[in-house]
Parts: sequence; structure tokens; C-alpha cells
Amino acid sequence: MKSALLALVFAFTVATSATAARKMLIVVGAPGESDFQPRFESQAGLWAEAARKAGIQSRVIGVDEESSTTSDRDALEAALAAEAASGDELWIVMLGHGSFDGRDAKFNLRGPDLTAADLGNWAKRFDRPLVVLAFFAASTPFLESVSGPNRIVVTATRNAGERNYSRLGEYAAPALDAPATDLDGDGTISVLELALHSSRAVRDFYEADQRIVSEHAMIDDNGDGKGTELAAFDGMRAESGEGALARQTTLARDGFEQSLSPELRKARSDVERRIEELRAKKDSLKEDNYYDQLEKLLLEQAALYAGAGPRS
Repeated sequence: MKSALLALVFAFTVATSATAARKMLIVVGAPGESDFQPRFESQAGLWAEAARKAGIQSRVIGVDEESSTTSDRDALEAALAAEAASGDELWIVMLGHGSFDGRDAKFNLRGPDLTAADLGNWAKRFDRPLVVLAFFAASTPFLESVSGPNRIVVTATRNAGERNYSRLGEYAAPALDAPATDLDGDGTISVLELALHSSRAVRDFYEADQRIVSEHAMIDDNGDGKGTELAAFDGMRAESGEGALARQTTLARDGFEQSLSPELRKARSDVERRIEELRAKKDSLKEDNYYDQLEKLLLEQAALYAGAGPRS
């Protein structure tokens, strides 16, 4: 497994159009106990393979030999700096252990750890869509620090006090191409579907083992920095209006999705977000007012799709 992942590290090359290509950074944390190492590497391998199938360039950080000059934290910072230009989605997948000392939440790496403040500061450089998957304990502060427009953040916990080992990453990786993950049956797996399916699997694990659930996954994709617990979703929707962007965002894209420019995809995400926000306020609005606003938004959405041209 390690040799395959090492090969992927060197396969992270510059695309023909650097501003358009989707990229994925898979960060494997320090294993702590030795039995976690193969588990984290196995998850990383599944993510790298899913990225390859989707045509996304990927790089794995944290599985190469220890460097005397560059820590994994520095390698991640450099990789992010190289990707700060505007363009299509950048995925950051973090697999491992997390900790919280009452002040700082950290993703545990070999050498210096990555703090939520670190990632939040680095993310300020970005004008491209971000998908940040923080599959480790005490990860909620990462949601708060990274949240922003056109960003999706999934964390394994709902607060920094949930510091026990998180199993969300273990269930998410195998679910990347599992038919059961496709909750709406449209043939593709969205970030929201992956998060909902995996978090449900985690809850099932604790219930089957008759243990108290010690992790409650969250998602934020409306930029408010608050997030919504995935258990609060009714099907594919939440009262908070959260989930619109994550529902549209997939690893694999069909021909029509591939034809959309980053700018058009961003505009579509914006109108979808406003539709979800309006639906969340439906009960507080007069019926005519609600449907007038909804009609305008649906017409705006239709105009965007018309501008994308015919399906091919």
C-alpha cells in the first residue's frame, strides 16, 4: 500500500490549464499507535483511486519517508500556496487523529501539528471552491476557521470536546463508490450523500456495539461558520437550508457537469443556496410572497442552465 501511495505523491503534476483543473490533497496524519498506520493509508489509497477515476489530480502527504528538512505541515502549506490561484475545486481530505487542549484544535501530523487557525489563515488566499473533509476528532474548530462562500466543510465532530478517535473516515472511504451511498439514485455520489451515508454508518456502529455515540458529524456549505449536524437532515434537506452546495458537488462529473465553467458553477451554487434559504423561511412568509420569490429564483436558475448550452 505504501509503495502505491508513494507513486501517487510524484503523480501530482501541473495540468495543461492550471486554473481549471480540479485537485485533491490527501493528508495522512501521524498514526500514534502502529495499528492505525495501515488503516489511514488504506483510506488514503481509496481516496486517491476515487480521484483518479474522476479525473482529479491528487497528491498524498504524510506517507513518504520522514524528511529532515520539510515537515508534513510545511509540505501542506507549500502545496496549498501553489494552488491558491482561482480555478475549479480543490479538495483537502484529512485522515487521522485530532486533539484539543482547551485552546487549540489540532490535526496531528508527523512533526508540528496543523491547527485550525493555520488552515483558516491559509484558506484566506483562496478564491476557488474548497471542499475540506476533516475526518478526525475535535475537528469542529476547523469548520469555524475555514467556512466561507463557495466552500464545503465536513467535520467528524460537533464540538472540540469530542476527542475520542473518530471513525468517520473509516466509513467514508469505502463509501466513495458504494451504490448505497447514492441516496437519490441519480448515478452520482455527492459530498452531501457521502457525508450523510458515512455519518449514519458511524451511528449504526455505536448502536450495534451498545456504546454511547462519541462523534457527531457536521457540515457547513452556506458560509455561516455554524454548520448543521448531519443527523438533523430529513432525507437530503435540513431546516437550516444547509446542504445545497454539497448536494451539487460530486467527485465524478457527467458530461453536462464537465461542460460548466467554474464561473457558471459558482453562479448556480449561489442561486441554489438562495432557493434553500427561501424554502427554510417558507412558514414565516405569506404564500403569494413565497411563490413570487421562488418563481424569480427558479427563472434565474433556468437561465443559467440555458446559458450552459445543450447536454452532450
